[in-house]
This record gives sequence, structure tokens and C-alpha cells, in this order.
Amino acid sequence: MELVVAGSPVQLDVRRSARARRLRLTVTPGRDPIVTVPARTSKRALLRFVSANAGWLAERLAEAGDATARARGLALVGAPASERWYRAEARRRIEASVAQHAAALDIPYARIAIRDQRTRWGSCSTSGTLSFNWRLVVAPERVLDYVVVHELLHVREPNHSKAFWGLLDRHRPAWRDEAAWLRAHGDVLLAFDPES
Repeated sequence: MELVVAGSPVQLDVRRSARARRLRLTVTPGRDPIVTVPARTSKRALLRFVSANAGWLAERLAEAGDATARARGLALVGAPASERWYRAEARRRIEASVAQHAAALDIPYARIAIRDQRTRWGSCSTSGTLSFNWRLVVAPERVLDYVVVHELLHVREPNHSKAFWGLLDRHRPAWRDEAAWLRAHGDVLLAFDPES
């Protein structure tokens, strides 16, 4: 669906979902905005929703454009302009970090997956698979290590309970600073495209 926002044409990715209870707009740097709608939403209701949120959408698109521009400066020194190379380097660094921290914490895990997640830096499945966003490779090493420890601790505590935060406080005392770095710079990291 194409519409005009702040005088410029914008392509909206419309996704109908049987599970959606309300209409929702999402803007991610480097991607078309997504509007998620309940399955039976009429085109008229969809247009009314987008029109009512046009100002918000214009602001988010401007922020996303700024993040994309800032992300161009993230490339690792001497690295080739190839997403494939960055994914391989992410796997190498993340596997080394997981091995080191899993041994120190005495936490077993099943395997490691490197993904292109758009809303998460990492996740831990019930089977013990640890998944990580490949863009962490251009974050500071301490931030990458924080995400690794965070996900490893989910093997022991699968949710964000008080017990989980207690474990994180004990094993990664500076985690709040590292999480704050991700909140402050996450949009730039998500916009990073080594080939652009």
C-alpha cells in the first residue's frame, strides 16, 4: 500500500493477522513501515487509522532515516562490505563469547544460531538454542558479552522474573550500563547495512 507522508511517497507493508486485536504501526530503520491489522479490518478502517497516525509515522520515518545515516559509520575497520562476512564474523565472536561465559557460569546450551532479528538482540529457546542478532558484531564487545550472558542465564531462568534479574546482577553487575547502550544505539545498529 502506498501513501504520501510529509509530501513523500511511502510504501506500507500491510499484514493481516488472525491474532491481532488492534491496528499497529511499526517503523524499523532500513525497512518499509509495517501496519498490522486484525484479519477482518476493512480498507476504510485501515486508511482512517493510517491517516490518524500520519504525524507519528512521519516523525518515526525521519528518526529511522537519521539512524540509517548514522549506521553507515559502523563498519569494522578493514572489513569487506559484505553482510555474509559480518555474519561469519558475528558467529566467530559470539561462539567464543558463549563458550567463555557458559564455562564460567557452568551453563549448558544446545546450539547457537545467528539471525537477522528485527526486534531482539538475542533469545533462548526451551530446547537451549541461543539465537543472536548478527549486528551485535559492530556493538562494543562488552555489549555483545552482556547479551550473551543475558541469554545464557535464560537457560536457568526462562523468564524475566525477580530470580532472573538477581542472577544477572550477580554475574554481570554492569549490565544496566550495557542495556542502556543498546537502548540508546539500537536503532543505529538495526539500520546497519554493510552493503549500502
